[in-house]
Amino acid sequence: MMLDDLDESQALTVSRYVSITDEVLQRLGSAVVIGEISELYPRSHLYFKLKDENSSVDCLMWGSQVRALPFKPELGMQVIAAGTSSLYKKNGQFKFLVRTMRPAGQGQILARLEKLKAQLAAEGLFSKPKRQVPRFVDVVGVITSPEGRVLHDICTTIQRRNPLIEVKLYPAAVQGSEAPASLCAALKQAYAEAACDVLIIGRGGGSAEDLLPFSDEQVVRTTAESPVPIISAVGHEPDTALTDFAADVRAATPTAAAELVSSLTAADIFAVFNDLVQRLDNVTALHLDEAAAQLDKLRLKLETAGPLQLLAQQSGMAAALEQRLHRAVDQALQQRRTQFAGLQQKLLQVDLSAQLGRMGTQLGQMQQRLEHLTYQHLQQAEAQLVTLHKALARQPVLERLTAADKELEHAAGRLISLNPLAILQRGYSVTLNEQGQALKAGQAQPGSVITTLLQGERLTSTVNSVQKQELP
Repeated sequence: MMLDDLDESQALTVSRYVSITDEVLQRLGSAVVIGEISELYPRSHLYFKLKDENSSVDCLMWGSQVRALPFKPELGMQVIAAGTSSLYKKNGQFKFLVRTMRPAGQGQILARLEKLKAQLAAEGLFSKPKRQVPRFVDVVGVITSPEGRVLHDICTTIQRRNPLIEVKLYPAAVQGSEAPASLCAALKQAYAEAACDVLIIGRGGGSAEDLLPFSDEQVVRTTAESPVPIISAVGHEPDTALTDFAADVRAATPTAAAELVSSLTAADIFAVFNDLVQRLDNVTALHLDEAAAQLDKLRLKLETAGPLQLLAQQSGMAAALEQRLHRAVDQALQQRRTQFAGLQQKLLQVDLSAQLGRMGTQLGQMQQRLEHLTYQHLQQAEAQLVTLHKALARQPVLERLTAADKELEHAAGRLISLNPLAILQRGYSVTLNEQGQALKAGQAQPGSVITTLLQGERLTSTVNSVQKQELP
């Protein structure tokens, strides 16, 4: 077409041309492009270029789609991007609108990881009960590289939030072929020492290849064996590793893991401590009030029924008993005085001459009886003498006289022994009752008046007491 042949009425405005071109490009449908990321400009949306050896194309990815990516796009990273073609109407610049993308060459890796994930899930490795991160943490163990910012970020975060928590590093390689064995060794060391309340295993962000050690089967199994709660903090928010499923808690970043273990900040601890102190004060005050009330009850009980009150009661009872004792003693003394006066009056009323007369009469009667008995014995003796004389007539005279003397002496001794008053000459005595009769055992009573006959004397006395006497 020649310039002269151009019809102004058929000419398209720039806006119309860009719009038509944009519609045509969109009708081409979705395209999948592989290339290297260059000129990366992360803002609210992600602006970057994809290039190969010969060409490059401007790309745009909306912020919501960037946040859904399982990795962090970085310069020089080979990616496979899916999206549509578009023209930016303001400047007519061609752009490739990327909906999603992934690092290139990950297809086989992802398939292998999905297979391992399914196998471990079927074994129940991921379905074990998940433990909560302890509220009070003294020591946190960190399994990561001693280099880089991960350890620094964890320590800085914990120091800022709760400097009372101690961070213990178990160094391990986190990238490369030696990383799985190193991670397992660090985990086992932490388990053996048993010095930590919680563990963090992780590293910073990187490509899918960089994160592969945290999806190693042995690392995942060793992570699941942790005797204490363990947090998996691998990469950044979109990144995932199989340790995330084996651990008790998954943290989006190592910093987020540090925030989890220090959820109880120093300010929280001081607040809890102050609350406990206040509660202790309240409980102490309550117990003191209860103890004071109990003490008042006990004091009142002690005053009303305690030892002092009992002593007072006992003292009153003792005083009453003492008064009763005094009255009883006075009464007994009065009775004894009355008895003594009666005995004294009775003694005064006794007629001694009459008593002596009665005793003389009794002695006369006893003497008559004695004379009668003597006469009888003399008659018997005379009869015996007659018998002896007759016997002597038949015996020699001398022998019969000797025998007669002996018989006579024997009879006289018997007569003398039969005299009841003969014992007075031998130092014995005879005791008579008030009636002048010989006093027998059991007849004497306290207060009785008795008469004792001695050789040449007569004694009158009053019985004070009577005691039984066993004869030998």
